[in-house]
Amino acid sequence: MQNLKCKTKSVIGLTGPAGAGKDTVAKILKQHGAYIINVDELAHEIYPLVLDKLIEKFGKGILGQDGAVDRKKLGEIVFGDKKKLWLLDEIMHPKVKTALKSKIQMSKSKQGIVIINAALPQLFEGLVDETWVVMASREIRLNRIKNKKVIDMQFSDDEYRKIADVMIENKGTIEELNAKVQAHLKV
Repeated sequence: MQNLKCKTKSVIGLTGPAGAGKDTVAKILKQHGAYIINVDELAHEIYPLVLDKLIEKFGKGILGQDGAVDRKKLGEIVFGDKKKLWLLDEIMHPKVKTALKSKIQMSKSKQGIVIINAALPQLFEGLVDETWVVMASREIRLNRIKNKKVIDMQFSDDEYRKIADVMIENKGTIEELNAKVQAHLKV
């Protein structure tokens, strides 16, 4: 496939509430030649670097049988408790942002656009040319992820709308979503 170029920008921050479909939008963009940086995957690479600090703050109960951080166990601790979530963010965000800057620099040599797929837009703040927000109704999101705590801990819909340079409403078929994404790009 031909590499896409955004109408005016080269590094796009892609975000939205859990269950809205940002990962699906990222897959669509990748199919059309965009280079995707997945911040969740980047965070997995960082867990070993901060393992001692995570155990100190959240206990050994966050570890899986392999001795690595079990995201589900860690999520059960931090989602539903804003102070614990803030503490996790304080540990992880500086390291993630540093790694993200490095990945952006390495990927800029590639043709096409660079997409930073991040649940938390503050992680790419100041690093992107444009912010795309994928939205879906709360009902749709709850049906997709089945975890109200996760949804309740995120930005409100209005907060997401305020940061959006491009808003993609995901309430139809995959074909409709694909058409919406492509409408914001030129081949």
